[in-house]
Amino acid sequence: MVIRPNPDAPARLPKLLPDETLYSLMARVHWLNDYKNARDCCARLLGDGDQLRVADSCFDHIRFHSATRGFYGDVTRLLTRTSLSGFFHRLGTHPGVEVPRRLRPEDTDALTASGGLATLSNGRAHIWKWCPQCMQRDRDTYGVAYWHRRHQLPSVVICNEHQTPLLEATLLYRDRQQEFILPEQLPGRTRVRLACHAGVPLPAATSLGRLAEQILLDDAMDASPESVRGALVDGLAEAGLVSRMGRIGKKAFIAGWMDHYGDVARLPEFTPSLSARNVSGLVQSLSREGWVLPATTTVMLVNWLFGSWQLFREHCTWRRALSSTTGVSGGHPSKGTVSTPENARKNYRDACIAFLKSHPDATRKDFWVACPRSCRWLHTHDEKWLQRQLPATHRRKLIQLELF
Repeated sequence: MVIRPNPDAPARLPKLLPDETLYSLMARVHWLNDYKNARDCCARLLGDGDQLRVADSCFDHIRFHSATRGFYGDVTRLLTRTSLSGFFHRLGTHPGVEVPRRLRPEDTDALTASGGLATLSNGRAHIWKWCPQCMQRDRDTYGVAYWHRRHQLPSVVICNEHQTPLLEATLLYRDRQQEFILPEQLPGRTRVRLACHAGVPLPAATSLGRLAEQILLDDAMDASPESVRGALVDGLAEAGLVSRMGRIGKKAFIAGWMDHYGDVARLPEFTPSLSARNVSGLVQSLSREGWVLPATTTVMLVNWLFGSWQLFREHCTWRRALSSTTGVSGGHPSKGTVSTPENARKNYRDACIAFLKSHPDATRKDFWVACPRSCRWLHTHDEKWLQRQLPATHRRKLIQLELF
C-alpha cells in the first residue's frame, strides 16, 4: 500500500514493513518514484547531494522529515524502528569499533560522523545478511524481499525464526554507492556465502542470536560505556576470574572463553573476537578504563558471564545509578562531588561498598590497592566505619619461649 501525501512531497511513500531497515525503506521510495537515480533520491530525501553516494549517504533527520512531510512521524521513533543505533548504544559501543580500543574524546565525534545510511541500518556498509525462507515469505506477502534488521545484527548467523543459516554477501564499494541493492537485486559479481556452516549444530551461535535480538528490542534500556564495562567486570568477579588485587586472571579467562565458544571459532563473524591477539587485548581492555569493545565481543561476554540480557541489564542499571549519584568511577569519586566533608564521607563509603559488592571476599589491603584514594580517606577520617566493613588485620609477634 502506498500513500500520496501532497504534490511537493515524493509522489509515493510506502508504509514501513515489519522489521525493515531504513536502507530498504529508502530503496522502495526510490523505486516508487521518478528519481533520475539512487543518488538523486538520497540527495532529495537526505540532503547529501554533494557527496554523490548511496550506502554512505549521511542521514539528515530534519531534511528527511521535511521531504516526507512528516509521513513517517517522529524521526527519532523511526530510527528506533529501522536502524541498529539503539542496539549499539545499549552495548556502549559503535559500529566503527571492530577491535578493543581506547577512545580519545575526539574519536567519539569521528565515529559518530562516519556512520552512513547503510551503517545506520545494518552496522556495516559492506556486509549484508538475509534468510532465504524470510525472503520467500516477504516476496509472497509484500511483493518484495527486503533487508531485515535482526538479520544484520552483529553475532547473528542463524535466523531465529526459521533456525536456518543466514546467507551473507559482501558488496563492492562501487556497487553499493551507485544503486540501492536488495536481496533479489544483488550484482552478478557479488560473492554469496553461508554465514554459518549448514547442518552443524552450534548451540553458542543460536544463543548469541537470541540474545542479540533481545538487546535490539529493549527500547527502555539506557546504558553508557562506563556502566557496561563496570557490569562486565562485576560478572568476571562473580565468575571467580578477578583476584583479590582486582586483576583479571588472564589464563583462566582465555581458557574459559575459548572453551565456551570453541564451536564457533571458525565462523568469520566470531573469529576476530577469538583470535589469540584480540583475546589478550580484551583482557587488557577490561582491566583498564576508557576502552570500548566491539559489539560482537560485548554480546559474547554478556552471554558467557550472565546468560541473560535481563541480568546484565540490572547490573548496568545499578552501575549507572551509582555513577550518577556518587560520581564514582572505578572506586574513585570525581573531584566535583567531593566538595564538603559530608559529601566526601558518602562518596568514599559508596566507593567502598561498590568495591565489596564486586569483591565480597576482599581484605583491607585489597581495597587499598584497588582504590587507594578512597581507602586513605576512610582510614584517616572514618576509621570506625571502615573497620566494620573491612577489619584491619594486626599480626601478633610470636615469642619463642626458651624452655631449656
